[in-house]
Amino acid sequence: MQFAYFDENKFSEDNPFFWIGGILIGNSNIYSLEDTLMQIQYNFFGSNILIKDNEIHGKEIFQGKGNFKGIKLAKRVKLFEDIGKFIVNNRIPIRLICIDVKAHRSKYIYPQPEYSLGLMLFLERFCDFLDQTDELGMVYGDYEKDAAQRNWMDVMP
Repeated sequence: MQFAYFDENKFSEDNPFFWIGGILIGNSNIYSLEDTLMQIQYNFFGSNILIKDNEIHGKEIFQGKGNFKGIKLAKRVKLFEDIGKFIVNNRIPIRLICIDVKAHRSKYIYPQPEYSLGLMLFLERFCDFLDQTDELGMVYGDYEKDAAQRNWMDVMP
C-alpha cells in the first residue's frame, strides 16, 4: 500500500502560479519515516508533540514568519537541509504540478479551475506510480472547504 499526501499553494496576483504536490510513502517503512520526521521536529522545536506551535510549513520557514518568526536564517536553512536529506536519503517519491494560471486562463474560453486541474494531474501521476509498482494507494490532503466541495460535486453522479 502506498500513501500520498498532497498540499497546494494559493494563487494570487503576487504568485501567478498554482502549485500542488505531494509525497508518496509505502506502508512498509512509514513508522520509521515518521520517527525520523519527529526527530527533525524535536531537534528544531525541542518537542515532537503535534501541536500548532510546532507545525512545519515551508513558506513560513522561508519567510521567517509564524512559528519561525525571530529564528535566525542559518537555523531555518538547516531545517530545510534536514528535511531535504530526509527525502533524498529515503528515496521518497515526489510529484509536483505547476500551472501558470494567467496563461491557462487566457488559452481557453472555459478554463478548468486551477485547483481541479492541478489535483487531477497530481492524482494521474500518483496512479501512474501505482501502476508501475503494482500497488494499491490512498490519498490524503489538507481540507480546502471551497475547492473540496466543488471537486466532490464534480465526481458525484
